[in-house]
Amino acid sequence: MKVLRKLLILSFLNTFAFVALVHAEDKQECADFAKDQCMVTLAWSSLTQWADAWSNQDYKSYISSYSETFLPPKGKSRSQWLSERKRALSGAAKIKISLHMLDVQYLNDQTARATVIQRYTAPHYSDIVLKTFGLGLQNGQVKIQSEQVDRSLTPSEADAIINDFGY
Repeated sequence: MKVLRKLLILSFLNTFAFVALVHAEDKQECADFAKDQCMVTLAWSSLTQWADAWSNQDYKSYISSYSETFLPPKGKSRSQWLSERKRALSGAAKIKISLHMLDVQYLNDQTARATVIQRYTAPHYSDIVLKTFGLGLQNGQVKIQSEQVDRSLTPSEADAIINDFGY
């Protein structure tokens, strides 16, 4: 039996996403794996841009990371949430947001769920949280549809989780 091989190169928005050598008879498995890997890459890219915009206190870029259908937490209206976020980004001292991606679950062609450890550092405050994002495609871009803090972490807990994931 002749084994055919194909080189698959997936790219999205001029970003190299994934390269794999695949047997022709494994096309469906490859396609599913490629979708998963592409979504992981897109999720990481989108969340990194979101964290960078927050760190740089770039309100416009920060807000553009969110879907038009994003529902603010705690029953706030979107306008209340936007006003609160604008105040928080413009009033803060130098801040730094860093993320450690733990897991991305590809839910379907349009949505995924990402779990991260988020470290927020400012001169007079810092925290570390385990956070889950609901992500979805909107106009060809991955946007945040939901955001939830799952729990606070101590530095040693965060380090242990990150080490368990091999980072």
